Formats: sequence, C-alpha cells, structure tokens
Amino acid sequence: MNVVKGILSALPSVIILFFVLGGAYYLNSKLDKMNDMWLSANQVTVKNQQAQIKINRIFGKQMDDFTSYIHGLPEEKRKPWLETYSEEVQKMLFTPPKGLKNQSGEK
Repeated sequence: MNVVKGILSALPSVIILFFVLGGAYYLNSKLDKMNDMWLSANQVTVKNQQAQIKINRIFGKQMDDFTSYIHGLPEEKRKPWLETYSEEVQKMLFTPPKGLKNQSGEK
C-alpha cells in the first residue's frame, strides 16, 4: 500500500517532468529548423553579395576606362561630351585621375 501511495504521489511530478522535457525537445527542434533556414538564407546572401561585388568591379572598371578615354581626348573633342552631363559629373570629369597623361603628354 505504501508503494502505491509513493507511486501516486510521484506521478504528478513525473507527468510535469515529461511535459517539460517534451516542450524542451519541441523548442529545440523548432530552433534547429530556424537555424538551418537562417544559415541557408545567409549563404544565399553571401553569394548575392559576391555577385554584386563582381558587377561593381566590372562597372567601376568600365567607368574608369570611359573617364580615362574622355580625359585623353583633346579639349575641342572633349567639350561636346562634357556638355551633356550634369554639373556634378562635369566636376568629376574635369578633374582627371591621378597619373593620367592626355594626348599632348601632360600630366
């Protein structure tokens, strides 16, 4: 009889323990899924960033080549190009990149 009373008195604690362990297992599995989703999304973001860096490098090189080409032109050929740009772009184009020689050999 004492054994039955002991088992019955411990039963609520065991039930509560099962609920706590089951909840912890459920939360752990949900957190693992969220972590996996975050990692896969992060990998996609890194790939997109690397692709954007490549695009920016190519575009930057093209802009540098274009700017160098414009600055390499003689003044009379350069003026029509520069008149088509806004004032900010004209300021950028009127200051040649460092070390650039124009066609007359001046730096």
